[in-house]
Amino acid sequence: MADDSPVQMRIYTLTKRQYLLVFSVFFAAFAVALIIGATGPTVLQETSETFEMRTNSSKVPYQIASPSLSKLDQQLWLLARFKRKENDLGVSLTFDFNVTLLISGGVGDDGKSIDSNHERVLKCERSDCEDLVLFHSSYIDYEVYAAAVGFQKAESLARGVHSVAFVWKYYDTTFTHFELWFRFAFLMMSFGATCAFAIALRRFKFKNWTIEQKWMSLLLFLLCLYNGPLEPLKFLISSWVPGMLDGIFQATFLSGLLMFWLCTLHGIRESKRGIFTFYMIKIILMFFIWLSAVTLSSWQQYNELEDPGFNTSLDTKNFIGFRIFFYIVVGIYALYLLYLIIRATVELRNMPYYSIRLKFLLFLMSIVLAVSVAVMVVRFGNAILEPSYLTSPKTEYQNFAEFLAFYSLLNFSMFTMAFVYSPSRLASFDLSKDASRSLMTKADDTGRLFSSQAISESEEES
Repeated sequence: MADDSPVQMRIYTLTKRQYLLVFSVFFAAFAVALIIGATGPTVLQETSETFEMRTNSSKVPYQIASPSLSKLDQQLWLLARFKRKENDLGVSLTFDFNVTLLISGGVGDDGKSIDSNHERVLKCERSDCEDLVLFHSSYIDYEVYAAAVGFQKAESLARGVHSVAFVWKYYDTTFTHFELWFRFAFLMMSFGATCAFAIALRRFKFKNWTIEQKWMSLLLFLLCLYNGPLEPLKFLISSWVPGMLDGIFQATFLSGLLMFWLCTLHGIRESKRGIFTFYMIKIILMFFIWLSAVTLSSWQQYNELEDPGFNTSLDTKNFIGFRIFFYIVVGIYALYLLYLIIRATVELRNMPYYSIRLKFLLFLMSIVLAVSVAVMVVRFGNAILEPSYLTSPKTEYQNFAEFLAFYSLLNFSMFTMAFVYSPSRLASFDLSKDASRSLMTKADDTGRLFSSQAISESEEES
């Protein structure tokens, strides 16, 4: 093998039976994760207290106390759930009013109080009214919270609503324990896969790595960050920093995965990969996606630090505008990805070594996208279209299977790619011999032979 020849990947030496075994292990591990998730603990707990609707609540507010909490309960919501009067059940109504909220946490000198006053809109369709998120905190700082809620300019609301139930919702402690243990297990597995992949490539020069191997080295590192090395700090220190960093790590990994798909689909058929001609448009596109994801995830946390009653529905103009921008950028990415898939399929379908790489990438990418979309539809549903979906409990994990499905899918798919893209034993053997000697080996179980020079030409790096 010449000094500038790319590293031969395991993907070229696997037989059809071995490919079947690799994907069987992948699907079996994913199925086991789903079974464990289906038998996992309850995610959200709630307690409620119901009051008759009254017109003088602004002067005599509703007094509600939360159940006893711990830091392991994670997030806390206070919802207002309205019940309509029976004589108006067939009519859709909208009520505008002001909500005054005084939240007190802790006891004595260790406690603090924060108040807010916001105009809210309640939409009622037939017999049901939407739940209003009055308060949301990403962190549990106190064992008990007390709330005083009043409604101003609510005369029409009092005429159309019979009663209101104030609901406290929070993550179950058992779920938090399971989440910590499984994220720690995925962290250890991803760290082991990263080390194994690095050890397998340590004897090869970086310039000889294929585009898949270079990206996998980065993605495996980002996967370790995605699995939450700072997750325990969220429960050990009273700070928003660990949670914010965890959100940034997750957005960075997902953006890196999207970037990997673009670069690999384009790079398989393009040997000249200049920073401006090849990478620049992809970097700009992914930067906007990453920035949008980080902003959307941190916007609510930033505002609720000062105002626990803040909700993205209160800043509809800016929030909807930014969300539309995010959807447009994602749409451009989808069209660009589809274009690269079509170009690669048309140009490489009759080239055996290129087509092997392309078919494997497209198959695994299709699985990841299909399962991810299914999990998002189940998890978010129509709630993603609501202005307050960032703080709505509807967008949280409703069962442990949703949590494990997404984490296991991304981790197991990364492990599968790391195995297939790792150097083959023939590549290691060839480096230990005379670099100019030609070596013939099998490409698949049909007995097709190819030379190392053919591999070099098919995977030549810029």
